[in-house]
Amino acid sequence: MGLRGSDTGELVFHDCHVPRENLIGNEGDGMTIALKTISEVGRPGMAATALGILQACYDEAVKFAKERTLYGRPIAQLQAIQWNVADIYAELEASRLLCYRAAWLKDAGRDCAIEATLAKMYATEAAVEAAKKALEIHGGCGTMLEYPVQRLFRDAMVSVSAGGTTEIGKLVISRAALS
Repeated sequence: MGLRGSDTGELVFHDCHVPRENLIGNEGDGMTIALKTISEVGRPGMAATALGILQACYDEAVKFAKERTLYGRPIAQLQAIQWNVADIYAELEASRLLCYRAAWLKDAGRDCAIEATLAKMYATEAAVEAAKKALEIHGGCGTMLEYPVQRLFRDAMVSVSAGGTTEIGKLVISRAALS
């Protein structure tokens, strides 16, 4: 559906033996290691992906709004278009701050699990909304393969479930907020 650049697939191992020297961590710690990897790598990575989608939505919406004319003037002069662009821009900037904060904490060697989850949850949901608004700005052209916003919408939709759904993110965040 989206994120065609992501080479996602299934690995199946039958009667696979891993020598002790090739284990990552201790035997029996696989789930803990996997969850930590999702938390510290998968979620911030997907947040950054969503941030890129948001930026592209903003760029495409602004470009189209300035170029497309209706009744002799660019549609960027219409208040409804301006409000959609403002919404996309606000979500882009809020998501950028959340993503950069999570990355800064990770770079500083500090725990960033909650911040990464928050950035991922917020940015992916914002990307979906931004893609919808960019499609609205493009009107009928938004569904045509010639315009990137149709792909951005699909990419945004896939980003929500990758690295943990929004509902899982809410569980993680609520546990931290309530503790």
